[in-house]
Amino acid sequence: MGLFDWFFGSSRVKIEAFHGINFLPGPIVSGITDIYIELHVTNNSGKQIRINNPCIQTPISIGGTKTFVAPAFSGVYPLRLLNGQVHKRTYPIANNLFAALNQNHKVRFTVTDTEGNTYKSKRYKVSDLMRN
Repeated sequence: MGLFDWFFGSSRVKIEAFHGINFLPGPIVSGITDIYIELHVTNNSGKQIRINNPCIQTPISIGGTKTFVAPAFSGVYPLRLLNGQVHKRTYPIANNLFAALNQNHKVRFTVTDTEGNTYKSKRYKVSDLMRN
């Protein structure tokens, strides 16, 4: 499983992205797997912050937009993060978003807070995220 760390200026909000193979939930054919990215947003700012839903930014427009927000499967945004608290979010790679990108495209993960601050990762190649 890979690990990518991104640190953002003096704000000390950190995003870690893990990737690997995960079995799909629900009734499936035995042995079918899906690749996923799990984002961990860690608040090390020394204060409480409220974050909005994490997003993925693409280099090309897909369906008229370059910013994609995963549906909130649990919890309600904005979400309060105490100092030191971690918020985890999983994105499946084998969906229409990643299918529309080629292996050389680079994506970026972003999180905004309710004070208007945006925390951005470095750009990362799709092929590297899809590697096991």
